[in-house]
Amino acid sequence: KNLSKMQVETNIDEADIGQIREGQAAKFTVDAYPVMKFNGIVTQIRKKPLTVQNVVTYTVVIAADNTEQKLLPGMTANVQVEVSNRRNVIRLPNKALRFAPPSINSKVVSKGFGSGTGAAQSTARPDRAARREQVQARMKQMIKTLSLTPDQQARVREFGQHMRQRIRTLAQGGRGPGFRDAIKKLRNQNSTKIMTILTPAQKIKYQAIIASRLSNPAAPGKVWILKNGKPSPVNVIIGVGDGNVTELVSGNLKEGQLVLTGIKRGKDG
Repeated sequence: KNLSKMQVETNIDEADIGQIREGQAAKFTVDAYPVMKFNGIVTQIRKKPLTVQNVVTYTVVIAADNTEQKLLPGMTANVQVEVSNRRNVIRLPNKALRFAPPSINSKVVSKGFGSGTGAAQSTARPDRAARREQVQARMKQMIKTLSLTPDQQARVREFGQHMRQRIRTLAQGGRGPGFRDAIKKLRNQNSTKIMTILTPAQKIKYQAIIASRLSNPAAPGKVWILKNGKPSPVNVIIGVGDGNVTELVSGNLKEGQLVLTGIKRGKDG
């Protein structure tokens, strides 16, 4: 049997499937060679959903070269699909985006950042004012690009308010491992609702807006730096990330500047 060409079938959550396209690059590892990364290309996105314990996924097929005959049928693969790429950008550690200084006597641990590439979206928690500004800016863009009627504008705002209320309800239950996926699903549902009130011409333009947001994500975030020996917040706009680091789109930070990622308790703490 010729095993020089292999295919990997991976299940992508419905919250992420909108970012997957045929032709995208993918990397994966297998347990037999945990430190070796194999390359592949997305060749198929199957439309039939798979539902297991109320979790909906879609099968994505990835073609991979196997001229070295290391891959065997039945192996389990850990797959990453590159949905976006940035080069020569400043990167922020995701730990810095999650960090918030506690009000205790502590010694702060700092970490620098440099330039490089990213491949996915991060999970920073922006402050409310910055998020509100982003929502308003996107609404203005949508009204202008789609030429929304007053009635359509009212419906879009109604959909958005309902979504944000559900997000607040989710947040009250804690930001556990499934919180981000739940947020993505709510946003996808909101986009589906918006599509129902658009004309055919508006739908085409709206799909272009969504595609642009997926390939060029930007969200407000916050990091902390040491200023006069004390933690000081810096508001930033972040872009794509790979789960460990995230692109800095804008913000009053310089390459190599130290940002806070954690704390170390002092001897008295």
